[in-house]
Amino acid sequence: MSSYSVLNIREQGGDNWEIGGTITIVSGGAIVLAGGAIVPASGTQAAAITLLTDGSGGTSNDAIQAVGATNGGDVSAAINNNFADLAAKLNAVITAINGVGIIA
Repeated sequence: MSSYSVLNIREQGGDNWEIGGTITIVSGGAIVLAGGAIVPASGTQAAAITLLTDGSGGTSNDAIQAVGATNGGDVSAAINNNFADLAAKLNAVITAINGVGIIA
């Protein structure tokens, strides 16, 4: 008699699945967390990351500007705009990973 090993099982009661194989999400498919979170095997969700407060005075425009020499004139606006762009993008990343439950 041959043995059969099952990698993916639903525990009795149906509220927990054990996945020993691979989950493949095909085109059009999705994983939806309704109020849940992604929790590592350690059981601890990563701590929250505080959003940056952009006090640069610059304007975010989705592009890092070349600044060039700083001794030929006032380039502070370009520098401040670059800081504003970086703050906006970093905050967007933090918001996105928070939104999927990776961090609190």
